[in-house]
Amino acid sequence: MRKVEAITITAMMGSLAIILSLARIQIPFPILTYLKVDFAEIPSFITYFLVGFNWGTICAIVHWIALMLRSGNPIGPTMKFLAVFTNLFGMYVVKRYLFPYLKKEKLLLTLEATGGIVMRVVSMSILNIVILTILFPYYLEISRNALNLAGIKATSNEEVLTWTLVILGIFNSLHAIISFLPSIIITKTIKNVLKTR
Repeated sequence: MRKVEAITITAMMGSLAIILSLARIQIPFPILTYLKVDFAEIPSFITYFLVGFNWGTICAIVHWIALMLRSGNPIGPTMKFLAVFTNLFGMYVVKRYLFPYLKKEKLLLTLEATGGIVMRVVSMSILNIVILTILFPYYLEISRNALNLAGIKATSNEEVLTWTLVILGIFNSLHAIISFLPSIIITKTIKNVLKTR
């Protein structure tokens, strides 16, 4: 694909990500309700599938900049960007090194999705440990209150951190799947339409 086409697709998908964010179509995640499942990640995934990892990352950066301009707190937008970036990077690593050896598309996509989930969950767990224990420990109290409201009695900081990381792991795994599956379907549809022209 020519560079001008890649730029056009990335710009369109970046704009779509911004529109979806502004629309605030979000689903609060159970227990830690400050976590939100949103669909603004999907354009970055579509860009990745259409024109590659670098362009998918650029789309995620465009989305991150828009979130930073809208939000007064850089933590949320930055964590969102890092979640998407690590997800795409995990997918890219699997595709780059396993693609020559795998002939079945479904198997490759399954492994690609798995690589993205693993990279996302591990990376975001490490980042959250740093944030909750070193940079912004008061966020741990927010998690403690949310856990208590859900009926989970976590008394020590270690228990709160453990529960938080477990729930974050589930959240990031599900979010990766929610972003991956529609992106595959939409990408195939776009490619089929382009082939008919």
